[in-house]
Amino acid sequence: MAKVSVIVPVYNVKKELRNCLNSLVNQTLKDIEIICVDDFSQDGSREILKEYAEKDKRIILVLHEKNLGTSQARKDGAAASHGKYIMFADGDDFFELNACETAYNAIEEKKTDILNFGVNIVNRGGFSEGRIKSNQRLVDPCLETLEDADLIRCCWDENKFRFSLWNKIYNGDICRRAFSCVEDGNFPKAQDLYAFFIIAYFSKSFSGIEDKLYNYNFGIGVTGGQYLSMEKFESLLSECKIYNAIKRFLSAHNKLDEYADVLKKIYQHFLGECVGKWLDLLRPELFSEGFTKLVDAWGLEEVICNLAERRWFSRCSVAEKIVDFDYFRHIKRDAGKKLTIAAYYHSIYNGGAQRVVATLCNMWSSLKNEDGEELYNVVLITDGEPNRHEYPLNSNVKRAFLPSHLECVKEKYRARYEAWEDILERFDVDIVVNSMWNSPCALWDMMCVKGFKTKPAYIMHCHSFCCLPYQYPSESALTLTYIYRICDGVVTLSKCDERIVSAFSEYTKCIANPITFSETLPAAADVSKEENALVWVGRISVEKQPFDAVTMMSYVIKEIPNAKLYMVGAGESEMFKHLQDSIYESDLQNNVILTGFTKDVETYYQKANICVSTSEYEGFSLTFCEAMSHELPIVSYDMPWLIFMQDGRGIIPVQQKRVDILAKEVVRLLKDPNEITRLGKEGKQQIEDMKKINIAEEWKLFFDGIGTGVRLLELPAGERTAYEFISLYQQIGKNKLRASMQKQIDELAAKRENVRREKNEIYAKLKITYDEKFERGLEIKALKKENAKLKKQIKSLRRSETFKLGKIIMFLPVRLKRLAKKLLKR
Repeated sequence: MAKVSVIVPVYNVKKELRNCLNSLVNQTLKDIEIICVDDFSQDGSREILKEYAEKDKRIILVLHEKNLGTSQARKDGAAASHGKYIMFADGDDFFELNACETAYNAIEEKKTDILNFGVNIVNRGGFSEGRIKSNQRLVDPCLETLEDADLIRCCWDENKFRFSLWNKIYNGDICRRAFSCVEDGNFPKAQDLYAFFIIAYFSKSFSGIEDKLYNYNFGIGVTGGQYLSMEKFESLLSECKIYNAIKRFLSAHNKLDEYADVLKKIYQHFLGECVGKWLDLLRPELFSEGFTKLVDAWGLEEVICNLAERRWFSRCSVAEKIVDFDYFRHIKRDAGKKLTIAAYYHSIYNGGAQRVVATLCNMWSSLKNEDGEELYNVVLITDGEPNRHEYPLNSNVKRAFLPSHLECVKEKYRARYEAWEDILERFDVDIVVNSMWNSPCALWDMMCVKGFKTKPAYIMHCHSFCCLPYQYPSESALTLTYIYRICDGVVTLSKCDERIVSAFSEYTKCIANPITFSETLPAAADVSKEENALVWVGRISVEKQPFDAVTMMSYVIKEIPNAKLYMVGAGESEMFKHLQDSIYESDLQNNVILTGFTKDVETYYQKANICVSTSEYEGFSLTFCEAMSHELPIVSYDMPWLIFMQDGRGIIPVQQKRVDILAKEVVRLLKDPNEITRLGKEGKQQIEDMKKINIAEEWKLFFDGIGTGVRLLELPAGERTAYEFISLYQQIGKNKLRASMQKQIDELAAKRENVRREKNEIYAKLKITYDEKFERGLEIKALKKENAKLKKQIKSLRRSETFKLGKIIMFLPVRLKRLAKKLLKR
């Protein structure tokens, strides 16, 4: 029996093979066997093996007559081995000449089942020093000695060591037993992990040494290189086969429940590696094909949920890559099928967008075909269960519910995916209209819907100004431009938005929101007005800028002391409290009335003479519709993209944040009732003209045209280019600013660390000085104490009878001695 068997799987490594074999045949430990398993190489590797085998009888050749894969090669090599211990080497790597001797002596001394040793990472791919150091850390040996241990948990739970085969020496019998449990077959990737998992299962002890005995050529194997070919990516995808094989092994040994958590970690590791390599290491021309293969291997749910977990805050990079993917292409259903339209918004209560979504569902569900039958099945999807404050729905509108978009973040997104899949299956959905256009969930939701087996259409319904996301520090604006390209159509609320979005989505249409109130509203002359009353309607929220309305009133009452502003709406309690405080601090409690939430908004429109708006932005203000239908003129901060303001009738626009001008226009109108009447009638005419538009027909035509390839608005090339590159370069600018700020933060952190280090060094020196002085002080104190003790002893001695007697006896000799000295000097 040889002391060590070295197993070398070989496949088309001619360029590196001689170096590997030379490192083995010249080992300082001579009592070894070198088992080379040629896996049907076609590059001359087999001839090199035969050449070396003729010269060195320690080389045992196992020759495959077809390519079976590295896992099978190692298994066959283990079966052919007889060594007390087993080591592994890849044919494109090499050992240090003392590797076998050092490893053998160490494992003999430590008497463990596995011994871990160090590795040299040889940079063969031109990688950065940082990447080499990072990989070096991954293969640093575990020097801890583990006895009677669960080595599976030590590796996968406690991360004490990694699963690489070639940086360890193993008990030969355990290793052969483990490989007998490895399934036959080709496992192109993660064979190390598979084999080591089983070895670790049968092993009970582990130790390590620092000596670097193995040289790993990084950059010439499967793991090297800047980009992955499709062949190597497909090899990577085979990792799911390893997961299933380990699962079968545990099941056969009745350990599936015991190691379920470890198995899940392995699964997530494999999945994350495959998804990450698709995202980061495939060339652009392979993205689409690679994604299809990725989903075929792991399933759409696993891929999307892994992306959501790991790339939640990098949605832009994901969205950019899936533009024009075949996998997400909409498939139009049979012409005779009754379409199912699913509308999504987080809720349908307490808000303008919420009311619009409910109204659209009612409108779509009321449409009839030529035979008087319902044209569509309509499903309303919201987050969570319904509540009593919801806007009314027709009885034929079905309901479905998703887990909240606020809670389904990162690893928690899976619950939302599963709910989407259930809804799409249960209601056989053809078109999803998503009004949560700027939600962090929008990308993942779109991938769920468009990736579903029936390939439904996905429409983005933008209920606010499309330029709004550009103000955010995140990548949401650029991400949206990619979402526009991926989805099957976009509906905007203004012609301005329609032009901008058309630069990214061919199928974009401006469709105004339906007017939700009765056409038979009371005329202004029949309504009892309150003198100098104003109304402001909206949520008490930042974008509505309610504090500006309060400030405006402090100007208005200087001219019209009895002016009164009714602020109708609710909001977060803290902001509402701040607003109340602001009113009291300005002594406006008699002039500004906060009504809170009420469904009876009508009363306040009837009381008021003018409607005031201080919104920073709106998409389609229902407040404007309602106010103008009551013949109320509107004095508002300017939002020039709004269709109401582009029409202009009944509205006085004021520059944003110019509260003084806002107040001036309000005062002017309150002093001129005829102008109030004139503007009010103009505004009501604008609304009546809008109500003549057949919104339902526009939506029907839009639904009919999905997937036809028709471009609804052809922009001049220069305009389209400008929109595209403004979106791109504003994000580049943000990224540069963020990088610059991060650099400053890092520099400050480095300076702080240097100061901390210098301070610690000074403290250390001071401590040494102090310790030295303290020790010297202790020595001096001890000497003083000793000196005092001696003085005390001398004093005690002088007082003794013996000393006195001695002094008397010595008196005459001392005197004679002194006299003799004097005589001698003469």
